[in-house]
Amino acid sequence: NDFSSNIWHYSPGRLDFIIYTNSVMSVDKHFIVYTPEMSNEQLNNYNLESWDSSIASDHLVVVADVIINSGNNLEYNWSV
Repeated sequence: NDFSSNIWHYSPGRLDFIIYTNSVMSVDKHFIVYTPEMSNEQLNNYNLESWDSSIASDHLVVVADVIINSGNNLEYNWSV
């Protein structure tokens, strides 16, 4: 089976996820950036254009603030 011939064929549905365990962190504020629905004031404030969501990617930008739970001794090398 040739992989390249099937590259654009996939089942429709949700493709992007943020996967986490609530024993380590929790999600606080979250939103999706969809510029066609933003007001002119919002677009100007963030230096965006109404078509940016359409041309930036075939996915929408998902933004989430996460809170690392205290006491879990989680260590990560953020320089990677």
